[in-house]
Amino acid sequence: MHRICFHYEFEHDPVDVDDECRSPDCPSRRVRLTQTLAEWTDWDYAALALGRAVGVYQGEDEWASAKGTFWTDNPLGNGLHRALVDLTRAGVLEACDDPDQRFRWSTR
Repeated sequence: MHRICFHYEFEHDPVDVDDECRSPDCPSRRVRLTQTLAEWTDWDYAALALGRAVGVYQGEDEWASAKGTFWTDNPLGNGLHRALVDLTRAGVLEACDDPDQRFRWSTR
């Protein structure tokens, strides 16, 4: 059985798959970028949210171990930041550089 199928069949809490699950490993948590970036969010937290959305990061409390990824020059951090910029160019996100670089889900 696929991991996702197993989760929805036996672990998803509450039972309705459309309701917010309490498990940090729930596959549905990955598609909540619209909610996570509903307000202006500093670029590093936005990159973490994008990483969660695509499954790179799993839990709610990994900021302490992940922040170095965004504050150093490396392929993962650079790629997530570049993806935020590309999503802005595509009109999916909006960007603001005052006072710091921030992103939010597009209101258009």
